[in-house]
Amino acid sequence: MTRATFFKTILVLVAFNAAIAIFALLGGDMGETGSKILGSSLLATMGAVLALICAPASSASRAWWWPRVGMAAAGLSAALFIYGVWTEPGDVFFQATASILVLAIAAALISLLSAWPGAGGLAWVRTAATLLAVVGGAMIVTAIWAGDDLPGGYWRFFGIVMVLLAAAAIATPVVHRMTAQTAPEPYTHCPFDGATVSGVVGKTTKCPTCGRMYEVALR
Repeated sequence: MTRATFFKTILVLVAFNAAIAIFALLGGDMGETGSKILGSSLLATMGAVLALICAPASSASRAWWWPRVGMAAAGLSAALFIYGVWTEPGDVFFQATASILVLAIAAALISLLSAWPGAGGLAWVRTAATLLAVVGGAMIVTAIWAGDDLPGGYWRFFGIVMVLLAAAAIATPVVHRMTAQTAPEPYTHCPFDGATVSGVVGKTTKCPTCGRMYEVALR
């Protein structure tokens, strides 16, 4: 499915959800079937949005295998939740489906952050955000299955991880912008005779053909 098709699908689902919600507000109780239809549509929209977030990173081959895993997990979790809405299976089914959804959300975040790789000594910020997303997702999945059998201080440590993740995620695009501005910009041709040179913006370069010395600046 192309990116344009994703957008069209999301728009259709959003319009469908809005129509059902307006009908419920104007017509009163939708009943059990109407509620299930609205829930199914919302779940399908959720899956499409998560997959759409992963799609650019997948097409650009960024973030290793995370985008493809995220797209698959988003579609699978939405389908399983919709199945659960209509069939009402047991707790284990919803625990497994929720775990897949957490994987999809973590993969979507990692895919989104891959658009800002950063450079130089601050490139570790995005790596830290990726690791924190994995740790946070793993802790949520652990809580889903462990229930009340979690050790003391578990949620406090989880809160610390989430605060650090939020900070790293916010800092990632800022760091990328900073390093993009400070990184040297290369150029490959002399501005006088077009000869091939190996120059960097802001530094003096001598053309091997015409012998001129010059400095290129960005304005």
